[in-house]
Amino acid sequence: YTPSLGLDYFYNNLAFDVVSVFSGTVIEKKVDPLYGVSVSVKSDEGNLVAVYSSLSNVSVNKGDKVNQGQVIAKAGNNTINSNLGNHLNFSLLKNNKNINPLDYYQKEIKNI
Repeated sequence: YTPSLGLDYFYNNLAFDVVSVFSGTVIEKKVDPLYGVSVSVKSDEGNLVAVYSSLSNVSVNKGDKVNQGQVIAKAGNNTINSNLGNHLNFSLLKNNKNINPLDYYQKEIKNI
């Protein structure tokens, strides 16, 4: 059993664009047997990491600099939530601990 520590976003099973929620550096790109292809971006400020899982058509690699709003991939599929079809699993970590992304919508990064 592996709990999802993030949020799942989906839209009519379409492979929508996945954009970076903040500017930063890609610190990891991997294939997970349950969550599929994932990309982790560390904020320029250094205390936040956004993890995007269940991706397809990833356009960034480890070490790449990304800007807020930049398309980094398309929503895809994974094993653990295959019933959702194309979707994005999004997790947010602060100081290496999972936090609820819903608590930080519409907030400036300096206030997180």
